[in-house]
Amino acid sequence: MPDTRKDRRRIAFTLTAALVALTFCIPGNPGVIGAVSIQGQPSTDVTPDTSLSVATYTLGTYRPGNREVITGAVLTLPDGTDVSGVTLASPPGTSTVSGQIVTLVFDPPLVKTAFDIVLDNIVNPGVGTYNMGSITFAWYDTRDGIPQTTALATGDYTITDPYISLTITTPADGQTVAFGPIDPGVSTATQDVTIEVDSSAPYDIIREPGGDASLLGLLITGTAVGPQAQGVQTFTDSYSLNPPWTTDPSMPLTATVTYTVIQ
Repeated sequence: MPDTRKDRRRIAFTLTAALVALTFCIPGNPGVIGAVSIQGQPSTDVTPDTSLSVATYTLGTYRPGNREVITGAVLTLPDGTDVSGVTLASPPGTSTVSGQIVTLVFDPPLVKTAFDIVLDNIVNPGVGTYNMGSITFAWYDTRDGIPQTTALATGDYTITDPYISLTITTPADGQTVAFGPIDPGVSTATQDVTIEVDSSAPYDIIREPGGDASLLGLLITGTAVGPQAQGVQTFTDSYSLNPPWTTDPSMPLTATVTYTVIQ
């Protein structure tokens, strides 16, 4: 059996007045208008966010200015973070690593489109709250082509302890699946066993029949086995028996099924 375990108009007028004043005060080229900016507050999302997990880091959201072309970025991840295998998942481009410094080249360069930076294959550090400090973008204005850089703050992120739990919900804890008397060569009706798993990261389920499983001809069908995604999932396995003719019908027999979850 299973084991358990300001007025808005006022602001608009003020801004318009300032722009008009600038137009009259600076008769020549106004220079670069609008460097790369961040929409809202700096954000760094880590999934999964548990220590020593292989994770995806998402930073953003960023937007180029009207005449700005963003060619790449540089950021430094905190000590204890393994970035040796990092890849740039989005936007398209390449990544290179030197120590904790990751250099990104966007291909094609980014223009007039909001974007996040998504980095894969980073191994999280230990438990704690972290911040990369800043991300520095390389860009140029289409009017002069002069290379420029802009540094923007990044958001805090927290790395937590990993967790995983497994509960057999049907039958209830401490109960068994009972088929009653059966004859060799006769198949029983199925009985269901329900398992719930809550995990902070992807994991594997190992399902191991034991005891008198062979003598009873135990057959298990269901999805509570193999690789699974992180989060809370419920699985249902169906058990049935079909003892072979060689099984002694006078013997009381008990099969066991052990479920093990491994992150």
